[in-house]
Amino acid sequence: SLDWEFITLRITLTAALAILAAYLAKESAKHRQQHYAFLQTSLDLAAINPYLASVHVDGQHEVKVDVAKKLFTPRNYDNVSKDSFPINTQELLMTFMNMAAKNMGSQSSPSTSKDSKEESGLKKGANV
Repeated sequence: SLDWEFITLRITLTAALAILAAYLAKESAKHRQQHYAFLQTSLDLAAINPYLASVHVDGQHEVKVDVAKKLFTPRNYDNVSKDSFPINTQELLMTFMNMAAKNMGSQSSPSTSKDSKEESGLKKGANV
């Protein structure tokens, strides 16, 4: 005999954990990409003065102006904001939660009606 409630619960929990893992992997990839970009900027800034040490003062100024323009202009974060997964995890999670709620509701409604019948029988018996 299969315990369908237990199987349904396991499938629901597995799906919820899989959705959570997919979401966290996506966020991790975004943060890793941002980290590499910021690390590269940090390395560029740390290397600029030794690089310019042998350049004439006017040339140093020009290069520093170009670097400042590159650093302080708005950056394009379109690549970071794109989902790396083709699924919308929030919608999928909501669908699974609704399915689980319906499952729990259908499983509890027969016992609830049974309890209410027993309760009404007890009330009828108490009134007699």
